[in-house]
Amino acid sequence: MQKIFIGLFLVLNLGFQISCSSKSSDSNDKTFFISFASEPTTLNPINSSDFYATKVQLYVVDHLLTKDPETNEHQPGVAESWTVSPDGKVYTFKIRQGIKFTDGTPLTAKDVKFSFDAVLDAKYEAAHKLAYFQNINSPKIIDDYTIEFTVKNKYFGNLETLATGINIVPEVIYSKQSKDNKLSKVLVGSGPYKILTYNKSKNLILTKNTDWWGYKSDQSNLKNINRFDKVFIRFVKEDAIRLELMKKQKITYMPITGEEFAKKIDTNKKEWSHLNKYEVENDAHKGYSFIAWNLKNPIFSDKKVRVALAHLMNRELIKDKFQYGKSYLAAGPLYSQSMYADKSVKPILFDVEKGKALMLDAGWTDSDKDGLLDKKINNNKTDFKFTLLNPNREVEKYFTLFKEDLKKVGIELEIKNIDWNSFIKALDERKFDAVTLAWSSTEDDIDVDYKQIWHTESANANGSNFISYSNPVVDKLIDESRAELDRGKRIPILQKVYKSISEDAPYLFMFSPKVMYVVDKKVDMEKPTYKYTVGTSFWGLKKIEN
Repeated sequence: MQKIFIGLFLVLNLGFQISCSSKSSDSNDKTFFISFASEPTTLNPINSSDFYATKVQLYVVDHLLTKDPETNEHQPGVAESWTVSPDGKVYTFKIRQGIKFTDGTPLTAKDVKFSFDAVLDAKYEAAHKLAYFQNINSPKIIDDYTIEFTVKNKYFGNLETLATGINIVPEVIYSKQSKDNKLSKVLVGSGPYKILTYNKSKNLILTKNTDWWGYKSDQSNLKNINRFDKVFIRFVKEDAIRLELMKKQKITYMPITGEEFAKKIDTNKKEWSHLNKYEVENDAHKGYSFIAWNLKNPIFSDKKVRVALAHLMNRELIKDKFQYGKSYLAAGPLYSQSMYADKSVKPILFDVEKGKALMLDAGWTDSDKDGLLDKKINNNKTDFKFTLLNPNREVEKYFTLFKEDLKKVGIELEIKNIDWNSFIKALDERKFDAVTLAWSSTEDDIDVDYKQIWHTESANANGSNFISYSNPVVDKLIDESRAELDRGKRIPILQKVYKSISEDAPYLFMFSPKVMYVVDKKVDMEKPTYKYTVGTSFWGLKKIEN
């Protein structure tokens, strides 16, 4: 349920690139090669919030329950069974005996309790998770393998938070965290893989945890899963290098962009003939990209200005020219195909005259005829100019077009490309005018809780409401939606939230992705996609060549 942020291009590219090579130094070694556009800011499962860290942790860290890729229903995980009291306030989990963390220590109820409590401990700096965890009391250990949670209030996501939101880690290791030692390069879990080596700024290699409990399970959603011996993660920023690796058959699976799908990768040509290309439809969660305005900056305080800026970005041209139509224009704070999106809300289209009129209506004029719009703010003449922080150079061309259109109206935009770690630091410290990002979450996370990003309470230090958005009506609706357990009744409430936020335009909502990828013909897969995930975890290789 937790939302994670990623660079703009990455959400259009499904957030990550996975590949498996049939060739390695050991012909019997089945290695799954992954390319991340950036290194994780931290590996610490308690407080990490970025996409890259989450993807690594999914290989290494277990949760109380798992999800079925076809039904999206909960299935046993670390907990072999669970019960919910008739009033929905008490959740009891029975933990499997015999599970060990990869450091050799047994996993017990004590570790589950620690992993939950740590999120609420200020020293772990996990503010972005508080929206989900604060409604649940510290758990009670019944015995070594039974743990009981009680909730303070009704919330539709209580079970999901407990089931998949707790990254279970060994207390003996992570209790050592201090202000000076944040364990940012430590990742120990009980999952199907464990860290073999970590070469900073270069790569991270995971190796199979042969003692993982899931290999012994007869659950249908765990059969034929995690069949690769290693997961090799390269940190590759350059798009051209990634494409070259694909062409040289060193990558056998890769989510791709619209431009790559429509123009750059032609599987009828010899250099790409080893691949199959797919555009698939499923019900998995899709993210959306945006420009976020720092609402503490007075030039963005007027809704008319924010709507004007949306009218001044030619997203239609960007979509056609750079994405070859392989995306959707975003209309609000959710992918537009979601059942929670109000279909009456339409994308704000490119219209320079409307943009000009709104800026004028908001009091911005070129009073000194220097070519820049200006306005008196706190009795000081203020020019309308701002800096956009961009963590991915691949999409700089989007904002170059935006910059030129803004200039015609009298607005000055500076595009500042910045590395991922510095970018996250700027977000945490709220030191920015505007940023470009994308929100995503796990594919099977189809329900919506807006609190993490849009509630006033989430605008605290290191919280995900980093633009300081606050709307009392939205807060009330979010609180109401969280207490509604019936999805059918919750949908119209959340559609109202979607509409209200869209009308406030705190972000310039940009694009939602389509699901496209190429895969080597050597890959052994049941089908191109499951209902709630593409399902790469279920893939293997048909044959390993010498």
